[in-house]
Amino acid sequence: FWSAMSVLSAVVSRRVHLDLDYFKVYPNLYIVLVGSPGSRKTTAMDIGKEFVYTIGDIPFSAECQTKQSICQDMSLNCQKTFTNDKGEVVRYTPYAIFSTELSHFLGHASAKEMIDFLTTIFDAKFYNTKTKNKGDDVLMGPYLSMIACTTPDWIRGWMREDVITGGFSRRALFVYFSGKIRRIPRPQITPEMEKARDFCIEWGKKLKDIQGQFKL
Repeated sequence: FWSAMSVLSAVVSRRVHLDLDYFKVYPNLYIVLVGSPGSRKTTAMDIGKEFVYTIGDIPFSAECQTKQSICQDMSLNCQKTFTNDKGEVVRYTPYAIFSTELSHFLGHASAKEMIDFLTTIFDAKFYNTKTKNKGDDVLMGPYLSMIACTTPDWIRGWMREDVITGGFSRRALFVYFSGKIRRIPRPQITPEMEKARDFCIEWGKKLKDIQGQFKL
């Protein structure tokens, strides 16, 4: 379910919103799947990642990147536009993060810097970054979505370090699996499942063109 939510978030991007007058709410999600090794959190994430790849035209990260690399990639390769219902051209910069291991993606030495970046850019109208050798990168309408996997031990360790107890944890959804794992020695994909998958991919391709305001 949460892998599917991350796919929807990446596909519709910043083209849709909920207008609350003082600010607009966009459907970008930070999802962290938490479970013991072997609880299939990576399997669930990989299915979602394959959907995003198959739907196409949605830029996503490598397994391990620095903040500077992400900003440069978003600036050079990910900026897009659409025309809203008022006839205005809107610029936005989508980027999807799929991380098998959150600790590996954050990096040990630079974890706090990366978490501060993810926190700041989450609801920013634009994001400006300056580097010593590569100048300025200005990201208009940044839209960063993320699904990552980790273990309870890592969460406990970083909670003690006071790294993820601030703004990042208020933006992220930590989904913890505590049930029993149902072992399926020979999983099979039925024709009905294949048909459903094809339908979802075609639907996802149509969603790439949707834009506008959600109304309650």
